[in-house]
Amino acid sequence: MQDRNLYFEKKKELKFFIHSLTTLYEMNDNQTSPYTFFLAENIKKRQNYIFEDFLVILKSNSFIMIYNLVESTIKNSVIYMYDEINKHNIRYLDARDEIKRIWFNYHFKDNVSSVDKLKTVSQVLIDEIISEKDIFLDFEQFKLSGNADWRVIKKAMSEHGMIVNSDKTNPHASSMRTVKDKRNSLAHGSESFIDSAKDFSERDIQRIAQDTFTLLEYVMDEVDKYIEKEKYKI
Repeated sequence: MQDRNLYFEKKKELKFFIHSLTTLYEMNDNQTSPYTFFLAENIKKRQNYIFEDFLVILKSNSFIMIYNLVESTIKNSVIYMYDEINKHNIRYLDARDEIKRIWFNYHFKDNVSSVDKLKTVSQVLIDEIISEKDIFLDFEQFKLSGNADWRVIKKAMSEHGMIVNSDKTNPHASSMRTVKDKRNSLAHGSESFIDSAKDFSERDIQRIAQDTFTLLEYVMDEVDKYIEKEKYKI
């Protein structure tokens, strides 16, 4: 079973951030509070912004934090899965078709434009299969950066031979797409932090984070079952 300590540490950190955000919103709703007055007045007199602008910036930042959790969790799950498969010294003939296809594609990752190169690569493949060389899965060939929403993650799971339960996952999928889109808009500068989350309430952020937790924990559970039951074999 994979180590989930980093995931739970990041999850706890994110929940603390969202709780603090909710607390600030509750404080802002109480206009008679001296703390609200102090924060609002100090923010306004030092900058050309108001306290509500600061809260929107915090909400936008939550998308960055949630996306960071998504990418790190999926990458760590794949690293664990590949390490376990490599550790068990699987021959090409013993691997399930999806794993064979992944390994096969490593040899053709560069454009094989000439007949001579195609012959060379094909001969290497044939030699490795005949000699019963172990399959080696390389995490560096797994591409995810900047595109980790549920559609991409689901596709990656299917490409490894995992069956995804759509009834469990589909209700949460749109939240992860929102996280990816908002993160990319912020990272690429097409949206400002003060605008990106202005149409999202703190309750929306809580829901999106919870949907993301649900999907990530589903992935980790499925990866654990995949390894434990040796589903990478035929």
